[in-house]
Amino acid sequence: EEAVEEMSEERRQNLFQALLRDLQIENVPLLGCDATQVHTMNAALWTTMAELSDQDEEQRACMVLESIPVGALKSFCDDFTVLKTQNRLCDFMPELKRISVSVVGKGVGPAVLIETTT
Repeated sequence: EEAVEEMSEERRQNLFQALLRDLQIENVPLLGCDATQVHTMNAALWTTMAELSDQDEEQRACMVLESIPVGALKSFCDDFTVLKTQNRLCDFMPELKRISVSVVGKGVGPAVLIETTT
């Protein structure tokens, strides 16, 4: 498996488009977000996670953030995963355990997949 960093820009773009098409085929909504700053990205991601977790059913959504560097998206996903390990926080916010976030295609493009469980 070729590392994302070793791929040509054209290969990354083609793979990213193919992954987005696959998500659409799986009926995962693709949500465009015109955030250009990290604080706006955070607000959009947290709002979307809250909306998805409001319902007691499994859901997935993909947020495409074309103006945000993939590194910032990876950091958000990594930090969220660490946040979920904090038992004292999860005791007060058990819904965090129902939510998972990941960068689509290990960072091949600027999108985050948000998934909720029941």
